Amino acid sequence: KEGDSFGKRWDNAWFHLTGTIPAEWVGKPVWVHLNLGGEILIFNDSGVPVFGLTNHSVYNPFYLKEHYEVTASAESNSKVDFWCEVCANGLFGEEEKIDSNGKVIIMEYGVYDDEMFQLWDAVFTLTSLLESYEQPCARKYQIAAALEQAEGIYGEEPENASAAREVL
Repeated sequence: KEGDSFGKRWDNAWFHLTGTIPAEWVGKPVWVHLNLGGEILIFNDSGVPVFGLTNHSVYNPFYLKEHYEVTASAESNSKVDFWCEVCANGLFGEEEKIDSNGKVIIMEYGVYDDEMFQLWDAVFTLTSLLESYEQPCARKYQIAAALEQAEGIYGEEPENASAAREVL
């Protein structure tokens, strides 16, 4: 479960993840949000590797690849059922910079909301850009002001995601 450890740096483990898709999700895209503290390779029910996830990037310390589409359109009485192999290491041996290796950070699934994802992506991109400026400059202040304005518009209400994104 979330918070548990499966090993230490460079250890490997297999996870069999299962769940039942609720009836109210029928016809909707269902995604898994998964961070097992390392590199993940997801396998389909035939044992074929289909997707990779990671808890780390050597290029951006805030980048995480944690989402996997289970189905584009959930069917009645459908299940989430797949295997994944996880290795408690980062890319290219950069594991010493990561303190979450071998620890289950997040394991959940839900309905994918494209507008919310687009807002998250815009905020992530602009936050990364903001942090890349070492010296004060006009662009840095413009980005910070837009992020603050978008936060005020969003106000923790998902129905405001589109309006917040327009500001960005």
